[in-house]
Amino acid sequence: MAALRSVADLPTPPGSLPIVGSMRDLLDSTSMHRTYERWIDEVGPYFRVEIPGQTLVVVADHAVMGEMMRARPDTFRRWRHQQKVFTEITQMVDGVFFSEGEEWRQQRKLVNAALNMRHLQRYFDLMHTSGCRLHARLNEAADGASYDITRLFYCYTVDVTSAIALGHDLNTLENGEAPMQRGLELMFREGMKRMFAPLPYWRVLPLRSVRELKSAMAVLEAELVRYLERGKARVAARPELLDDPENALDAMLAAQRHDGTFTDAEILSNINVLLTAGEDTTANTLGWTSWFLATRPELQRRIAEEAEAAFGDDVFPTSLETVDQLVFTEAVLKESTRLRSVTPMQPLEALVDTTVADIAIPAGTVVLTAMRWAADGHGPDGEEFRPDRWLDDGPTPPKTYAFGAGPRFCPGRNLAFTEAKSALAMLCRDFEFTLDESSPVKEELHFTLVPVDLRIHLRPRVAVTA
Repeated sequence: MAALRSVADLPTPPGSLPIVGSMRDLLDSTSMHRTYERWIDEVGPYFRVEIPGQTLVVVADHAVMGEMMRARPDTFRRWRHQQKVFTEITQMVDGVFFSEGEEWRQQRKLVNAALNMRHLQRYFDLMHTSGCRLHARLNEAADGASYDITRLFYCYTVDVTSAIALGHDLNTLENGEAPMQRGLELMFREGMKRMFAPLPYWRVLPLRSVRELKSAMAVLEAELVRYLERGKARVAARPELLDDPENALDAMLAAQRHDGTFTDAEILSNINVLLTAGEDTTANTLGWTSWFLATRPELQRRIAEEAEAAFGDDVFPTSLETVDQLVFTEAVLKESTRLRSVTPMQPLEALVDTTVADIAIPAGTVVLTAMRWAADGHGPDGEEFRPDRWLDDGPTPPKTYAFGAGPRFCPGRNLAFTEAKSALAMLCRDFEFTLDESSPVKEELHFTLVPVDLRIHLRPRVAVTA
């Protein structure tokens, strides 16, 4: 058996300097994922990155990353520093996203109660309302002018998520942004900057961004408390909701009543997790998928034909059975997620002394998994956008890990894919769109990968049936 390598044995990226290491190449948190991916091309799938006070081990092997994900929560945890940054921002207890060990197992029960599959059809009915409003907004924009499609997807996803999580119809598609929405957006963007900042500047510098985040988070917390109290009053007036909840908050209040251990603070934190994760990831996934399709009219038409057969006269799917018929649409979303995963990398921290491939990893070591880079390389056409690879009889493409793997697999995956498939099929069935090439689309990492300056020209589609 070959001897294990130590972390110190691993190579470092070109240009790494004494004391500061590679920090100068990582100052822009919005593009650091591309820096890491460039280093992988130059150095290989295993190397270390030195920054002041921290050594990161970078792993870009797809199979090894899967082993690490399946070893959570006992061998690896989410990066402790990441948890501290977001706890400081939200001023909430850890929900299911950041909790670890036995605390995570307890929190998971609460979220599983809210996202139980038996509630999915009821949740889909809430989704349908927002989907029809999205269709109306797209109709208004279908005049060929340049249009910010991702902004509209944000409104759609925050409406769907708030209806499912809170039982409240924010209806930002028709009424404009809700008070809590700014906090949901700033939380990830500013949190990403703080995670990799060399110094905690936000504690000493009175920057406008710091003040804006603090104000937005105060509004978000106040809104969540208000909805929690409203939910309690609703359940008190209708006790049957404890056995047949209509939304995630009802389900969490029922779990609190039946279990007797969940606190209001834990419910608030997990509702916040559902809102932030449900809005940001799905909206940006739809944005990136639209970017791929905007230059591929033949793929738009294939989705349109599939949706035409499934929808009939409806503008949006009316049942989960209808969504299940959108097989090619799902393949398109999977391919988009493979090439533009909204989580291109994830830092994990070793809880115990362990090994990663042939490397001895001491407890406390931070291992950065380059998930997008590893998923890109699927055969000779790995960089090509080819959704049929998910439908062919050949080798199954590698998992993207966009929703994690193992015990900490995202419990909202089915809901997110249902929401995205429904919207994408509706978009392609009734509209044609091309890319506005007046300004290039940039990818920026705001905790999730965001398509910046994505604009399309939208027009009504002619009938897809011959």
